[in-house]
Amino acid sequence: MAINYYQLQCFVEVYRAGSFREAGKNLYMSYQGISQNIAKLEKHLGRPLFIRDSNGSAPTDFADYLYEKASTILAQIDAFEHDLLHYDRHHLKLGFTEGIIFSYEIADTLRELMQDEGGQITTVNVPYTEFKTVKDTVLSGQADLVWLFHRADELDPQLTYIPIKSSRINLVVGADDPLAQQETVSWSDLDGKSIILPRERDGLSDIFRDQCSRFNAQMKELAYTSETQIIEKLIREKQAGVLMSDRYINIAFSGKNVCVKKLMPELEIVVSAAYANHSLSPEMEELVHTMAERINETTQYW
Repeated sequence: MAINYYQLQCFVEVYRAGSFREAGKNLYMSYQGISQNIAKLEKHLGRPLFIRDSNGSAPTDFADYLYEKASTILAQIDAFEHDLLHYDRHHLKLGFTEGIIFSYEIADTLRELMQDEGGQITTVNVPYTEFKTVKDTVLSGQADLVWLFHRADELDPQLTYIPIKSSRINLVVGADDPLAQQETVSWSDLDGKSIILPRERDGLSDIFRDQCSRFNAQMKELAYTSETQIIEKLIREKQAGVLMSDRYINIAFSGKNVCVKKLMPELEIVVSAAYANHSLSPEMEELVHTMAERINETTQYW
C-alpha cells in the first residue's frame, strides 16, 4: 500500500508542533484522528516515528530523516495543486495607454499581485489616439484589460469599468495672477491662457482640447513636459497657466511663487480599468477587482 498523503501531512504537523494535540488543533482534526494516521504510517513503514511521554512527542532518528523528505514532498504537492487550480486562469494581457499616470508603478504592483496568485502578465501597448481605438483593442482581445483616462460621459455599454481614481483637475498659476485671487476658477476663465500638460500628454490632450472648445478657452502654445522645474519657471515668469496632477504639485510647488486652484466644476477625469463585458470568467473578474483594490492601497494617482 502506498503512503497516504494525509498520513504524511499529520506526521509533518506533529513533528513541527511537538504534540499530537497541537497538531490536531492546527489541522482541525481530533487527537484520535491524528493518532490513527500516525499509527498507520508507522505500521506501513515498520518503524516508530515518535516517542510519547508527558512532555509531548519526541521524534526518532528515522522521523528526522522522514521529515526532511516528507516536508519537501508536501511542499511540491501543494505547489502542483496550486498550479492546477490556476491553470490558464490568471494569465492577463494588460494594456496601458502611453502617458497613463505612473504606469510603471501600476505594472509593478500588478506583477507582484499576479506572482502571489501564481499568474502571469503580458503588457500590451495600446494606441492612445482616441477612445474608440482603446475600446476596439479591448473588444478584439488584443488586451484583456486596459488602464485609461476617460471622461465620465464616455462610458460605453460594451465595456466594464472599475474606477481606480478620479479627480477634478488643478490649475496652477502665478501667485500674483488675477486667477489666484478668485475663489473658484472655471474653464471659461482660461480664455487666452497658455496651458501646459505635464507628462499626461497623450492620455489627456484631446480631452483638454475638447473642453477648451466647449467653454471658449484657447489653448495657446500648447506644450508638454514632465520636468517640474520647467513648469515652475514658466509659472514664475507668467508665461502659462498649468493644468496638472496633485502629485506634481506636492513635489514641485512649495514656494511662494505659485498658487494652486481647483478647476471647477465642469470636468472630471476618471482613471479606470476597462474590459469587455462578459469576456472574463467570474474568477478573473474577482482578480481584476482585487487588482484595483491593491493599486488604490499602494499608489497615489492624483
